[in-house]
Amino acid sequence: MNLLLAVGLVVAIVAVALIAYFATKDGDSPGPATTPATAPTSPPVPTTPRPRGPVVKVEQGQLEGAYAWTQGTDRVRYASFLGVPFAQAPIGQLRFKAPRPHPGWQGVRPATEVAPKCAQGMNGVLEGSEDCLYLNVFTANLNEAAKAPVFVFIHGGMFLGGSADPARFGPDYLLPHGVIVVTVQYRLASLGLLSLDTEGIPGNCATKDNIAALQWVHNNIAAFGGDSDRVTIGGQSAGSGLASWLTMLPQTKGLVHGAILMSGTTFHSWDYKESHVATALKVASSLAGRPVTDLQDAERYLMGASIEELHRHDVLVGDEERQSQPELPFVPTPERRPEVPGGEPRVITRDAESYFYDPAAPAIPFLISNTNAEWRFYYYSNNPELDPKVDEEMVTNLARHVPKNLLPFQDTRKILGLPESTVDYDTIIEEVRQGIRSAVTQNCDLGCTLKTYFDNIWETTDTHRLAMFRAKQNKADTFLFKFSVRTELNSRLATSEDVKDVAVHSDDLRYVMASATQTEPSAEAALAIKRMSTMWANFITYGKPIPEPVPELLPVNWPPNTSADNDVTYLELKADGFTLHADSFSGPMIQFWRDLYTKYRAAAPAPAPSVGRSVRAPGRARGL
Repeated sequence: MNLLLAVGLVVAIVAVALIAYFATKDGDSPGPATTPATAPTSPPVPTTPRPRGPVVKVEQGQLEGAYAWTQGTDRVRYASFLGVPFAQAPIGQLRFKAPRPHPGWQGVRPATEVAPKCAQGMNGVLEGSEDCLYLNVFTANLNEAAKAPVFVFIHGGMFLGGSADPARFGPDYLLPHGVIVVTVQYRLASLGLLSLDTEGIPGNCATKDNIAALQWVHNNIAAFGGDSDRVTIGGQSAGSGLASWLTMLPQTKGLVHGAILMSGTTFHSWDYKESHVATALKVASSLAGRPVTDLQDAERYLMGASIEELHRHDVLVGDEERQSQPELPFVPTPERRPEVPGGEPRVITRDAESYFYDPAAPAIPFLISNTNAEWRFYYYSNNPELDPKVDEEMVTNLARHVPKNLLPFQDTRKILGLPESTVDYDTIIEEVRQGIRSAVTQNCDLGCTLKTYFDNIWETTDTHRLAMFRAKQNKADTFLFKFSVRTELNSRLATSEDVKDVAVHSDDLRYVMASATQTEPSAEAALAIKRMSTMWANFITYGKPIPEPVPELLPVNWPPNTSADNDVTYLELKADGFTLHADSFSGPMIQFWRDLYTKYRAAAPAPAPSVGRSVRAPGRARGL
């Protein structure tokens, strides 16, 4: 009996020891010590058992995250906090409204699971939720004294899709450089950007969501070891367009100190439109099954629709609009309604271009990047057989591929002292058509020219123009970058032709943000990842992508662009190394585009763009 009692006592002691051990164990791979979890503050009503992961206190309450290790060769242990709410759920009467502050919670809130993505879907198949205003924080040092630089990343997806899921946008490449990474979700499609410019449906919810996220970061990032005075905003494609807007608005003054803009800026034609009320009325009419022209009627249909109905009719209207015009259906738009005391906030009150002529926020350093064949996939999707007849058809049916911002909008016209435009857009389309044909050379036929043309109109021409504009202002550095690496990480192309060194839209992002499905990269891909992540982290940390050359890794001096002409300074990365250029960022048609944009911004009529002479820009390149 005494033996049994002794054995029982030993078992009890071992059990208590094991319970104590597992209650305090991180539950992850061994690594450096981190800040210990803190006890819940009053009232002590925890929503979870005793924490096993890292715990931080933010304005809304306490968060419990989890520990993990980065992938790759430079492995570091970090704390992740997933699905952190930065605003109230925008549901019910808050649909289409600016985000409201989150009321907080008692006890410790688990932050270990990815939040639902914002409502979206292709081909009318809905996924996600209206309750989606969450962000993720990844940090390798929870010590508040660390004051690490912060990178806030906004995903792309044509303003219609995407999420902040770390399986797609992982922090693994940036964390080893001492950067804290925050990824943000925002409302999409009509829920994020539909606008009647009324108090009921004011527009720009996606922009306002990201402003709220930046404010949350400013107020809380110190708890994660971050420095609220060193926050760089960034994104890719539509996310980059939104990030660019956030650098220009007075509401973000003091919240953002630099920007990394990958394939999109406010200067780009697709990042703004003024036909927003017409689009919203089309969605309301589609929901009603009859024409709806009254704004209050439209509000009732849009507010009363289920999320499934709203999504289905979003898709119908969006598909119809994209067939006839070079605009996305749901993008940032102007809020010109009268301001109401205590009413919905107005954030974008003028057209995009006017903010460059008459800034509303201080200039900050920019790193602007494009791939070398942004829209090449678009050309091949329209002409996979490289049929010259299809090339001719694309030039003939050009209306969908001529930027709407060639003509300045009303606020810019007012600043420039221009009268109301009487130009028929068909006239501009014909000018562009002739410009394309004049760019054809013996060495670059119509198909070759169109490949560059699609890159130009959607991306690189506006990047070049913005670099020139900022150089002329000379208020903050602009670093231009072109990504021309092709490895197994890149998107597949629909052709085996013309693929050497070709990087299309979003290829560069795979070398900055890690994917959970990615296999061990080749040596060539691993080097590109190391180079890209180091340059991006340097800019986030120091405001310069290459403060000092690093042998083998970054063996180049990269100055900011100071040219307001055809020859701009930019760095190009290929698999075999770097080249510092001083030539056209957008290719041979830059003079044509400059002439055309200048013509429609001149007080007196200007001559037509030079389509009869060579439009190839002079330039030089220096290999490194």
